[in-house]
Amino acid sequence: MNKKSIKILNFIDIVQFCTREQVQKLYFKNSSIRYCNRYMSDLVDNKMLKRKYYNLDVKVNPYIYYKDKRPNKKILKHDLLITDTIVEFMNSFSIKEIIKSPVIDDVKPDAMLVIRTGYSLQPVLVEVQLSKHDCFTKYYNFARKFKKYSQLDEKPILYVVTDLELNEKKLRDLDIVIDDLNMTKIRGILKCSKL
Repeated sequence: MNKKSIKILNFIDIVQFCTREQVQKLYFKNSSIRYCNRYMSDLVDNKMLKRKYYNLDVKVNPYIYYKDKRPNKKILKHDLLITDTIVEFMNSFSIKEIIKSPVIDDVKPDAMLVIRTGYSLQPVLVEVQLSKHDCFTKYYNFARKFKKYSQLDEKPILYVVTDLELNEKKLRDLDIVIDDLNMTKIRGILKCSKL
């Protein structure tokens, strides 16, 4: 098994489910779709990955790649958007750590990433918000909970990806970035932590 296969398999260990397009954005930027498809098919043929075809939308009907547990179609759109967000962060920053669905005291964000920023490490909590329930309340007084959980000095940034109109929120101990599904604000997220 070569280094690229190991990287892809490690990535799928973290995100659990992904599409060929997501893998291509990370590991086959300068290769054709056909080459990436063949590569992923080889991983499936060699029993390193599984895949299942999902009819998600009129335009989007991809194979979903996974290792163990088959994706639940009811939450697959949400899970794939978490993976999209992680891919965008990986393509934009040097990432030290990625944890999908960590439990921090009584709070469970969709993901936590730790970004290398010069000599420090910036934690970013990811929330993918596709329903109208309140995703902010659980983050009140979060800094104390996070400090107990982490040795990182920087306070976390809450990055919310949504297709809803959400009002800007201010939390005393968190910087919040609300972004659309195109994730146009990712590259500027570290400016937020310097406020």
